[in-house]
Amino acid sequence: MLFLKSLSAVVLVAAATVASTWYHGVITNRWSGNNAVETHAEQLKTVPQRFAEWRLVDEGEPLSDYVLNELGVAAHFNRVYENDTGNRVTALVMVGHAGPLVRHPVEICYGNRARKLVHGYRLTLDRGETPQRFNVRRYEPKSPLEDEFYVAYGYCYENRWDVPDAPRYEYADKPVMYKMQVLTVAGDTPERESPPYLLDFIEKFSAIVWPDSNR
Repeated sequence: MLFLKSLSAVVLVAAATVASTWYHGVITNRWSGNNAVETHAEQLKTVPQRFAEWRLVDEGEPLSDYVLNELGVAAHFNRVYENDTGNRVTALVMVGHAGPLVRHPVEICYGNRARKLVHGYRLTLDRGETPQRFNVRRYEPKSPLEDEFYVAYGYCYENRWDVPDAPRYEYADKPVMYKMQVLTVAGDTPERESPPYLLDFIEKFSAIVWPDSNR
């Protein structure tokens, strides 16, 4: 699990090295004086360490100051959760301005790290009148000694998770944005399927991250 604890941070370092400076001042505005970002950054601390059958068991590697600055992240956490049957996932949640957060989707970041995409699909969760959508991707690791792994990700504004076809345009004017990446090992899961516990975590965790949600 150490591999997954550090993987998100490593990949985001690679993403930050190619971040466009055009975003600084045109879209980001940083978060100084941005009440929405400041408020949500503070409220990120209240995301529960225990919910349903999931509990926090470890902390992943935090993002470096360089990555936080380049991706416009005001607050984040990188946590390892475990369910009652011992299955683990790593959840990286970031809060900031939409511009730089949506600039680097998982497909680009992991592709730049020379990891082969095995399979991918769109996950849709029915939650009231508004469906919640995430992208789920399965990758081969760089090392033959490591397992294949899954990455599920989505963006959130006003408690709706989605991955639009053009997120940079869809969210460009939003005052605050959440981005979530959930990782877990593939193990013996068939190639074109996902571990049921991963889908369970996404459904339950995504419902409590936005501060106005019912925790």
